[in-house]
Amino acid sequence: MDQVNFLKVAIAARTLQLYYHYCHNLVSGPTFMQDHAEFAANYAQAELDYDMIVEYMIATLGNKALDTKALNQVLMEKLSSFKVESMSADKMFEVALKLEKE
Repeated sequence: MDQVNFLKVAIAARTLQLYYHYCHNLVSGPTFMQDHAEFAANYAQAELDYDMIVEYMIATLGNKALDTKALNQVLMEKLSSFKVESMSADKMFEVALKLEKE
């Protein structure tokens, strides 16, 4: 895999991890405890996935292959398009499924 494709996969994994963490922090409603716990488990797994991808990328291409500034800029643009604070838990999970499919 080349640097561009590694970055795409890393961005997708990190987006999912941060999205799940935002949902974990912001979920509310009658199923709060279950949703809060589910989002926690999901962001923990997504963090492990992201770390594995980045570590493999660095092992394969060297640490200069990971442009953290560019990665974070793309993440901020993508994550700012979600309005997690105004979503119901159902909508949060719906968006998460779309992100996972990506």
